Amino acid sequence: ILHDADSAEFRLEYRDKHRFFLFKPFAGASISSDPAYYFYAGFLSDFYFGKRIVVSPSVAVGPYFKGSGKDPGHVFEIRSGLEVAYRLDDRSRLGVMFYHISNAGLGDDRNPGIEALTLSYSIPLN
Repeated sequence: ILHDADSAEFRLEYRDKHRFFLFKPFAGASISSDPAYYFYAGFLSDFYFGKRIVVSPSVAVGPYFKGSGKDPGHVFEIRSGLEVAYRLDDRSRLGVMFYHISNAGLGDDRNPGIEALTLSYSIPLN
Protein backbone atom coordinates (compact mmCIF):
# COMPACT_ATOMS: atom_id res chain seq x y z
CA ILE A 1 0.00 0.00 0.00
CA LEU A 2 2.96 2.36 0.38
CA HIS A 3 4.53 1.78 -3.06
CA ASP A 4 3.63 2.27 -6.72
CA ALA A 5 3.23 -1.45 -7.45
CA ASP A 6 -0.27 -2.45 -6.33
CA SER A 7 -1.70 -5.97 -6.46
CA ALA A 8 -4.38 -8.09 -4.84
CA GLU A 9 -3.56 -10.90 -2.44
CA PHE A 10 -5.21 -14.16 -1.39
CA ARG A 11 -3.95 -15.70 1.85
CA LEU A 12 -4.75 -18.90 3.74
CA GLU A 13 -3.55 -19.30 7.33
CA TYR A 14 -3.77 -21.89 10.05
CA ARG A 15 -3.64 -20.55 13.60
CA ASP A 16 -3.12 -23.14 16.31
CA LYS A 17 -5.28 -22.92 19.43
CA HIS A 18 -2.46 -24.08 21.73
CA ARG A 19 -0.57 -21.37 23.53
CA PHE A 20 3.08 -21.27 24.63
CA PHE A 21 3.12 -18.52 27.24
CA LEU A 22 1.54 -15.63 25.28
CA PHE A 23 2.34 -17.05 21.83
CA LYS A 24 0.38 -19.22 19.42
CA PRO A 25 2.02 -20.76 16.34
CA PHE A 26 0.62 -20.07 12.90
CA ALA A 27 1.54 -20.82 9.29
CA GLY A 28 0.28 -19.71 5.93
CA ALA A 29 0.68 -19.16 2.25
CA SER A 30 -0.20 -16.20 0.07
CA ILE A 31 -0.32 -15.47 -3.61
CA SER A 32 -0.58 -12.05 -5.20
CA SER A 33 -2.20 -11.13 -8.50
CA ASP A 34 1.26 -10.46 -10.02
CA PRO A 35 1.79 -13.46 -9.14
CA ALA A 36 4.26 -13.70 -6.26
CA TYR A 37 4.23 -16.44 -3.61
CA TYR A 38 5.06 -16.33 0.11
CA PHE A 39 5.09 -19.27 2.54
CA TYR A 40 5.61 -18.51 6.22
CA ALA A 41 5.42 -19.72 9.80
CA GLY A 42 5.65 -17.81 13.05
CA PHE A 43 3.98 -16.76 16.27
CA LEU A 44 1.15 -14.43 17.21
CA SER A 45 -0.58 -13.27 20.38
CA ASP A 46 -4.24 -12.47 20.90
CA PHE A 47 -5.11 -9.60 23.21
CA TYR A 48 -8.81 -9.21 24.02
CA PHE A 49 -10.39 -5.84 24.72
CA GLY A 50 -13.75 -6.78 26.15
CA LYS A 51 -15.58 -9.72 24.61
CA ARG A 52 -15.45 -8.61 20.97
CA ILE A 53 -12.26 -6.76 20.02
CA VAL A 54 -9.10 -8.83 19.43
CA VAL A 55 -5.71 -7.28 18.63
CA SER A 56 -3.14 -9.75 17.29
CA PRO A 57 0.49 -8.79 16.68
CA SER A 58 2.47 -11.41 14.74
CA VAL A 59 5.87 -12.22 13.31
CA ALA A 60 6.70 -14.92 10.76
CA VAL A 61 9.52 -16.02 8.46
CA GLY A 62 9.67 -17.92 5.21
CA PRO A 63 10.58 -18.06 1.53
CA TYR A 64 9.26 -15.49 -0.94
CA PHE A 65 9.15 -16.27 -4.66
CA LYS A 66 8.72 -13.08 -6.67
CA GLY A 67 7.40 -14.61 -9.91
CA SER A 68 6.57 -11.49 -11.91
CA GLY A 69 5.76 -9.58 -8.70
CA LYS A 70 7.84 -7.20 -6.61
CA ASP A 71 11.44 -8.21 -5.86
CA PRO A 72 12.01 -7.85 -2.10
CA GLY A 73 15.75 -8.47 -2.47
CA HIS A 74 16.12 -11.96 -0.96
CA VAL A 75 14.30 -15.30 -0.95
CA PHE A 76 14.19 -15.34 2.91
CA GLU A 77 11.71 -12.75 4.22
CA ILE A 78 10.37 -11.70 7.63
CA ARG A 79 6.77 -10.59 8.05
CA SER A 80 5.59 -8.48 10.99
CA GLY A 81 1.95 -7.55 11.30
CA LEU A 82 -0.90 -6.28 13.41
CA GLU A 83 -4.52 -7.39 13.06
CA VAL A 84 -7.55 -5.79 14.72
CA ALA A 85 -10.64 -7.99 14.57
CA TYR A 86 -14.24 -8.09 15.75
CA ARG A 87 -15.17 -11.45 17.32
CA LEU A 88 -18.64 -12.72 16.41
CA ASP A 89 -20.88 -14.95 18.57
CA ASP A 90 -19.72 -18.12 16.76
CA ARG A 91 -16.05 -17.15 17.54
CA SER A 92 -15.33 -16.27 13.91
CA ARG A 93 -13.56 -12.95 13.38
CA LEU A 94 -13.79 -10.14 10.87
CA GLY A 95 -10.68 -7.99 10.86
CA VAL A 96 -8.21 -5.68 9.21
CA MET A 97 -4.52 -6.48 9.09
CA PHE A 98 -1.48 -4.39 8.20
CA TYR A 99 1.83 -6.15 7.68
CA HIS A 100 5.33 -5.46 6.42
CA ILE A 101 7.60 -7.98 4.66
CA SER A 102 11.36 -7.33 4.72
CA ASN A 103 14.59 -9.25 4.23
CA ALA A 104 16.11 -7.47 7.25
CA GLY A 105 19.24 -6.65 5.25
CA LEU A 106 20.11 -10.30 4.54
CA GLY A 107 20.56 -9.85 0.80
CA ASP A 108 22.49 -7.34 -1.21
CA ASP A 109 21.79 -3.72 -0.54
CA ARG A 110 18.20 -4.25 -1.78
CA ASN A 111 15.59 -4.21 0.96
CA PRO A 112 12.59 -2.37 -0.52
CA GLY A 113 10.00 -4.00 1.75
CA ILE A 114 6.39 -4.80 0.98
CA GLU A 115 3.43 -3.41 2.90
CA ALA A 116 -0.10 -4.77 2.76
CA LEU A 117 -3.47 -3.82 4.17
CA THR A 118 -5.89 -6.76 4.11
CA LEU A 119 -9.41 -7.67 5.13
CA SER A 120 -9.58 -11.00 6.98
CA TYR A 121 -12.24 -13.47 8.02
CA SER A 122 -11.27 -16.24 10.45
CA ILE A 123 -13.29 -19.40 11.09
CA PRO A 124 -12.64 -21.60 14.17
CA LEU A 125 -12.15 -25.27 13.27
CA ASN A 126 -13.35 -26.68 16.60
